[in-house]
Amino acid sequence: AGALSEIATVLNYGALCDGVTNDTPAAVAMLAAVGYVVFPRDRTTVIKNLALPDNAKVFSPGTLKLPAGCVDFDRLIHASGKVGLHIQISEIDGNYSGQSGSIGTHLIYLTDCPAPVVIVDNAYSHYIASAASMPSVDGIRNASSGAIYLYRCHKSSVIIGKLTGWGREGVYLEECN
Repeated sequence: AGALSEIATVLNYGALCDGVTNDTPAAVAMLAAVGYVVFPRDRTTVIKNLALPDNAKVFSPGTLKLPAGCVDFDRLIHASGKVGLHIQISEIDGNYSGQSGSIGTHLIYLTDCPAPVVIVDNAYSHYIASAASMPSVDGIRNASSGAIYLYRCHKSSVIIGKLTGWGREGVYLEECN
């Protein structure tokens, strides 16, 4: 086995991880090629609407950040009806300054995914509280779906170290057991 520094990351698939460029295409390419995605340590990677397939693994020892210009129902990472998901992220920057209006973006949004594992050490800077209604784009999300939202994800394991700067629920588990 090689050293940790020799492990392939999204940088090997064209990502810049400069905290500005949307590196979602590189993450999609890595997922398609190897079934998992690894983001580099000590870098900020901007991604949006990264859809996970079955058995996907996401590992980020650095920072994942939503880009500027997000609209209602944009998500950092999402999946529906997928099995074997494991997400482990050191830091998520919700990029509140890059969002406008009363929108409902999500950081992690999983629906009908059995037994997912979600571990986030620190998540911060998300949308502020508002009285505006959040339309249910997918027929699932309700007015109080959190930034980290799991719906009917039975036998979930969710570990969140620190949440700061949230407008609505930070973590919302709906119809989960």
